[in-house]
Amino acid sequence: HQGVFHLSLCLRELDHLITPNQTLDKLTPANGVAFRNALMACKDLSPNAANKRIEAVSTLLNFEVKRYKRLAFNCWRGLSIQVPPTEKRKPWLDDEVCKLFGTPLFQAYDLPLKTANAGLDAAYWVPLIAAYSGARLTEIAQLNIADMHEQKGQWYLHFHEGTEGQSIKNDSSWRKIPIHSELVRLGLPEYRAALQTKGEMRLFPCVAIHIARNAGGGLSEWFGGYKTRLGFGSTKVFHSFRHTVENKLRKLKEPDYHINMLTGHKQTGGEGAETYTHLEPSDIVETVELIRYEGLSLAKVWREVKASPKGKPRGNSKGKRKTPDIS
Repeated sequence: HQGVFHLSLCLRELDHLITPNQTLDKLTPANGVAFRNALMACKDLSPNAANKRIEAVSTLLNFEVKRYKRLAFNCWRGLSIQVPPTEKRKPWLDDEVCKLFGTPLFQAYDLPLKTANAGLDAAYWVPLIAAYSGARLTEIAQLNIADMHEQKGQWYLHFHEGTEGQSIKNDSSWRKIPIHSELVRLGLPEYRAALQTKGEMRLFPCVAIHIARNAGGGLSEWFGGYKTRLGFGSTKVFHSFRHTVENKLRKLKEPDYHINMLTGHKQTGGEGAETYTHLEPSDIVETVELIRYEGLSLAKVWREVKASPKGKPRGNSKGKRKTPDIS
C-alpha cells in the first residue's frame, strides 16, 4: 500500500515535466534528467528521498520492459543524485532543550506570524510533540483532528495513512501512541477542540502538504533556521528529538520493544518480539511518561488557535504586532 502511494505521487510529479499526451514509447533520458533536476531543486527534499522517487519510477520502467515490452530498455537506468556525506545527527541535551524552548515562541505563544513555513500554531506544537514522543516531523505535521482521541481518560495519537496527503515511512511506523501528560497540561486537547469547532480537518491546517514531498518540508526548513539562530550547528536537527527520546528511555533501561512501539521502529526479533506484537498502546503509557527534561519550565501559554478555518492567519499579519526576535 505504501509503495503504491509513493509511486502515484512520483508519477503525478513526473506528469508535469513531460509533453502532454506523450506516449510511453517516446519516453527519453531527457525526461529522466528533467525529473531529477526538478527533485534536486526542492529545498525540503533530501538527496536520499529524491533518489527513492527516481528509483520508484525506474522500477516501474523495468517492469514495463520485462512484462509488456513497449519499451526496448529502461532509458532511466543508472539515473541518480549524488548523496553528499553528512555529519551524524546528535540527540539534544537537556540544557539545549531548555534553550530551544526558552524563547518567546514557547514561553509566551509568540508565533512567527510573518514566516509562512512555520505553519502558525504548528511552530509551537510540533516541536513539543516530537520532544515528548520521538515521532518524525512528517508524521506529526500530517495529523488529522480525528487522529487524536481520548480513551478511558488517556489521549492518543494515531499515525497512519487515513486520508490523501498522509504518508507513513514503513509498516512498523503505523501505530497509536499515548500522549504525554505534559502536552495535555499545556493545552493540546483544548487546541484540538478549538480546531474542531472551527470546522478544520487537520490538526495543523497551516502546514502545507506538497504532492511529492508530503507534509512538513517547509516546517523543517523553518525549524532549521530557528535552531541555527539560537546557535545550534548541523548535528542538531529536528530529527534529533527522535534520538533524544530513544537515548533517554534506553538509559532508564526501558525494554526495546516498548521504545520501538513508541517510535515506530521495526522490532528485530529476540525474546521480546512476540511480547511486542501483543502490546496495546495503553501498555506504554508509563514509558512515555518517563520522558522528562531537567530544568525545562513551560507555563501553559496557549489561549486560542491562530489559524482560521481556511488555514490562514487570523487578522492582518502586517498589523501592529511586533515580530518576535526568534522565529
